[in-house]
Amino acid sequence: MTTTLTTRVELYENQRYSFGWKSSSLLPTDRLRYSTADGKFGWSTLADAEAAHKCIGWAPQSIEWSYPDGEGDEGWRYGSSFKGAVCCEHMPSEKGSLDFVRRRRLHRAYEWTGEGLKAHNYGGCGRVDSEIAEKVSAMLLNAIAHGLLLRAPSEIPAQVDIQLLCELKGRLCTCLGIAEEMNDTVATTDVLATATNSGLRTSEASQTSNVADVGARCKNCGAILSLTAASEHECASGADALIAALNAGPLDAFAAGLLADRSAFEKLQSAVTSSMPNPATLALDAQRAASRAHVLDQPPLGDSAGASLLSGFTPKERAYLTTRALSYLDVRGGLARCADETCTGSDACPFATRTCPHAGCSASFALRHHERHDAQCRHKPVACAHGCGELVPRHAQAAHFEHACPNAPAPCPFAALGCAASLTRQEVPNHVEVAAQGHLLLAVNRISEHQGVIRQLAARVSDLEKTQHESENASSATAAAAAATTATLAKHQIWMEEHTALHAREQASAAAHNKQFAEMERKTGAVEALAKEAKTEAGRCVAKLVAAVAPAIKQLQDTVSSLSPNPSQADRQWRRLPP
Repeated sequence: MTTTLTTRVELYENQRYSFGWKSSSLLPTDRLRYSTADGKFGWSTLADAEAAHKCIGWAPQSIEWSYPDGEGDEGWRYGSSFKGAVCCEHMPSEKGSLDFVRRRRLHRAYEWTGEGLKAHNYGGCGRVDSEIAEKVSAMLLNAIAHGLLLRAPSEIPAQVDIQLLCELKGRLCTCLGIAEEMNDTVATTDVLATATNSGLRTSEASQTSNVADVGARCKNCGAILSLTAASEHECASGADALIAALNAGPLDAFAAGLLADRSAFEKLQSAVTSSMPNPATLALDAQRAASRAHVLDQPPLGDSAGASLLSGFTPKERAYLTTRALSYLDVRGGLARCADETCTGSDACPFATRTCPHAGCSASFALRHHERHDAQCRHKPVACAHGCGELVPRHAQAAHFEHACPNAPAPCPFAALGCAASLTRQEVPNHVEVAAQGHLLLAVNRISEHQGVIRQLAARVSDLEKTQHESENASSATAAAAAATTATLAKHQIWMEEHTALHAREQASAAAHNKQFAEMERKTGAVEALAKEAKTEAGRCVAKLVAAVAPAIKQLQDTVSSLSPNPSQADRQWRRLPP
């Protein structure tokens, strides 16, 4: 198959300096010689890296790898270590004194050649039903997404590993039976039993005259139904059966194989570590188990991993695989692929993709489904359901009937005056012209009624004006009383302000008196302290004087005693001395 679908594989070559730049000098903690950008995966040789990136359906455009970061130094970028070296653009192209590692990007372009897939030799032009192909393409994408989840070691991956993606695509092709390694054996089964197992109604399965063959392709992974139906109704039922069988057969086997691999890995890990899984692992295992039962659900990956998966498993690649799968599974053709040996792929092929011609509709479908889509397209102009003859899109029928259809019910313009005629929108002008005299009488009667109402309203207005005049007089008196009250309040406010000022002066005078009294008390205390201090000082002086005179008196007494012959007489004389 000739195609222009290409992609590019990117590797990184790593070296360490030790008496020269050599890959053999890499430390055990370094990345391997060839690795991914983040170093999460690595290979010792270029052949191992090429084998890891070999994907079914793809082939390299050249044998050699290119160096997109420059030819001068063969694209080498230098750094002190591999830690944090995610992209070569952030590393300098010249070696520094502390740079001991280097790496470079290797690029090689791959193109889609269908290598490893069975050749398309089933006849017909090779076209498939776009509606079925779209569903199968989504199923393949979801199957790969669930496969990535089942193969996740401990948590949902943030980025898709290209090596794992290639492995999963190869395994999926094997399960679908379109890989070259598969042995193709066709086993016919009972028509009624096969249709019952596939979910078809018994009445449809019993129509063996309209169904050319109902068989199953038996493979290691299970059975895929292949139906050839004659009518559009049987074709739709057969397509549903094909989708259901595809989900229950190879896709279920694909998930079952991955679950078996996961179970064996966990048993080995449990035997090595002898530890129980944590709650996060148990929750992830439950999600893995649920993914097998819901292959048609949305892929359970985050935004980052989902974008990475879409870039690694593009819609074009899924379309090629879907075409191969449907061509292989639909043995006799007519259900999902063109089986006309004489078809040259022209626009008249029943499986040629068409776009809806009606304005506003962008649906695409196979030519054979044109009548079905045309019968339910919301944008197709159809005749008005109420027989006006105008062509209106299906989705605008209600708006047309409500606003523009001439056969829609419409009231008479004089219905407010009492005209009860039942009319359509197109009958209104003629009715207005024919019933003009009746409408005039209705208008006169209504005018008479309105005149009586006007007289009643005029009397009521007069009463209201009188009441208003009385209310205005009462309001004037109330305003005068309010003004007097306001003046009284103003005078009271002035008196209150004067009283407040007087009270403030009295408080200031009391404060001054209190201050003077405090000052007098302070001075009295000071005088008392001085008097007490003077009394104490006088006592000390007297004591000192007594102490100073006492020796002199003693000496005088001793002198008198020594001079007096008769101490008693001298004593008596002494005692008679004046004080």
